[in-house]
Amino acid sequence: MPACSVRDPQALVSCDLTDTHPTVLVFFVTAGSRCAQELDAVERVRRTTPGVRYAAVAIKGDRARAAALARQRGWRFPVGYDYDGVLANLYGVAVCPHITYILPGGRVDGTTGSDNGVTLTVRPCDGSTVIRTAAGLLHLNNRRLEVTATTRRGTKR
Repeated sequence: MPACSVRDPQALVSCDLTDTHPTVLVFFVTAGSRCAQELDAVERVRRTTPGVRYAAVAIKGDRARAAALARQRGWRFPVGYDYDGVLANLYGVAVCPHITYILPGGRVDGTTGSDNGVTLTVRPCDGSTVIRTAAGLLHLNNRRLEVTATTRRGTKR
């Protein structure tokens, strides 16, 4: 059965989120409070952007813990559960939280993730970006990588 034809009130179906609205999809882990605090900020932004849909996906961990966390913290966006990490692998999730911006119709417009005071943002651009890593070259076709460090006061340096 194609994923977009799933009709289950307990399933988070990305086609329903992105059909006609821009969507913010946030991947997170249930362990640790820092990631949950970031989702609290997403909830605050959600309240001020009525034309945008929001959803979160808990990666592995415990499904009941993810549901309890959403209830306790008052998140009003749907929270899905990626029990085996396959969805996280497809989206290239490496940090918590990992935020993906999706245009109406389902095309990914960019991603942002932060960890230990460093924020990585990938955005569309003309041309390609080549990044030298310890493992070799990473090619980002039609994408730009922005790296910023954030101080404790929230200013970028």
